Amino acid sequence: MANLYPASTAGDKLPALSQGVAFYGNQPIYKTFSDAGKVISPFTWGPTMTQTYNDVSDGFGAALSGNGTLLDALKTGETKTIAALKAQSITVK
Repeated sequence: MANLYPASTAGDKLPALSQGVAFYGNQPIYKTFSDAGKVISPFTWGPTMTQTYNDVSDGFGAALSGNGTLLDALKTGETKTIAALKAQSITVK
């Protein structure tokens, strides 16, 4: 099993998801995901998500190379995302 959680509630019933996961000490972690899925609201990726992902990934790579920190990467990603949104006349709060 690849330890991925299904995107639909129908997939929540897959037998493999009731088993424990070795990496987590054989705990049945998917029950937690199932319970959470019943109380959280769905979300939509933002209009600049591809750029945001690339900006943050670049920063993470730099941090792993010793050229910055993960916090720096997130702050830069946020700054660049806000600028990209504003450039598209999208209000940012």
